[in-house]
Amino acid sequence: TGGLESPLAAGGTARALALGGALAADDRALDALWTNPAALSQAARCEASFLGSQLYGGAAQFHAGAVLPTLDSGTFSLGLAHWGVGELDGRDGENRPTGGFSASSQEVLAGWGRRLGRGLSAGLALKLDHEKVASFSGTGFGMDLGFQGRVGRLSWGLSFRNALAAQMKLRFQEDRRPETLIGGGALPLRLGRAWTLTAFLQAEGSSRMGLRGRAAAEFERGPGALRLGWDGESPAKGAGLSLPAFSLDYALLLRSDLGASHRASVAVLWGSGLTARRNQRSRARERFLAEHIEKTRAARLGEHLASALAFEEKGDLASALREVDSAITWGGTGTEQVERRRLLALRLEESRYQAALARARDQFQAERTIEGLVSAQEALGLKPESVEARDLLSEGKRRFRDLDVARAVKQAQDKMASQGVPGLSPEEASRQARIKGLMDEAVGLYLAGKPREAAEGFKKVLELDPANEEAKKNLSKALQDVIELKKKGVRW
Repeated sequence: TGGLESPLAAGGTARALALGGALAADDRALDALWTNPAALSQAARCEASFLGSQLYGGAAQFHAGAVLPTLDSGTFSLGLAHWGVGELDGRDGENRPTGGFSASSQEVLAGWGRRLGRGLSAGLALKLDHEKVASFSGTGFGMDLGFQGRVGRLSWGLSFRNALAAQMKLRFQEDRRPETLIGGGALPLRLGRAWTLTAFLQAEGSSRMGLRGRAAAEFERGPGALRLGWDGESPAKGAGLSLPAFSLDYALLLRSDLGASHRASVAVLWGSGLTARRNQRSRARERFLAEHIEKTRAARLGEHLASALAFEEKGDLASALREVDSAITWGGTGTEQVERRRLLALRLEESRYQAALARARDQFQAERTIEGLVSAQEALGLKPESVEARDLLSEGKRRFRDLDVARAVKQAQDKMASQGVPGLSPEEASRQARIKGLMDEAVGLYLAGKPREAAEGFKKVLELDPANEEAKKNLSKALQDVIELKKKGVRW
């Protein structure tokens, strides 16, 4: 059957006792092990407290607790409580003296609480209870569960004390802590500009002890506080002083049967708050990420610069320039790299100019006049101020002008005569002149940047002279240019 509640369950600080233990919805963590373990989740800094007092009849009581919040794993807490009386008069069943004896109760607690999101928190407290009366003792293990939440300004709390009840057997009698369901609320109110009033209401019930109500009020102004409480049987009052590094609390309990008793507790706080620690961790992660990015950037920069040097030594200036561009993309924007890129671009342009110029000379020498003209035009585009490229282009154009109809006819007649073929008829001479005219017109269109119209002209030449190799080559090149322009989105 359920027994009596432990004398250690009212709270671990004088503040809890002054408020009558009505702290199921309170958000301060130091009393959470004894009132509602869900409040552990509200801790922002490391805290430790100690309560000690000499009670009526030679009894003594103390509580000690520590709260250790973490960044990601919730808040952990440890507690130790002791109540004892040194000398009691023993009596037997017939009220005859049996000598003096002592009695004591100890409790070791370990708790954990965590925020679940949307203002909801949960927690649990594991308890190891030990009781001793005279030469008889017993030990039991128990557990409390708790939840807290908020609706607007109203905070609520729900605690199931002794959800797993500790059972202790003293000789022939078994003592079992009562399972108790506790619910409460807390509402802060502003009183003028300086004072804040927080009202606490709590109800609790168990099959053994029935229903019980508690109520309290806490008036706060700056670091100071005044408190009034009712634990369901007797009133209490107290005061407190809270500073950044420590707090002092006092409680006066007014028991009608045992008289007044005084309680005092002290708490210390240390370390940075959770918000500051999270910001510090965030900054550390940002520094780590920045260092990692910088190392990666430096490695990629070195790789691209080394590749650029290797390509440059092989004479592959285009690849070397691409690697330098990649190095600049990875942050190699210093004066040295920019200048290196400029020099490489100049060398590559000069290399392409010289190659186009040499190609034009070779093509003119091989009587591939149109191809020579294209190469000369490319060289002049790479270096507009080049006199040599301009002269080559002029020479190519002059060659086309010099190839008149008579020369074309004579060349055809000489060729046919060398093969033993009679001279050209007037009709054939006219056809040759027509071919030459169409060829010149098509070449002019190609040089004017009109490959589509030039292709039509070369087709007409091939209609008159299907074996004309020059027209075939020129048509192929013109059609290729048309395809390239279509890829670039050029429309006619």
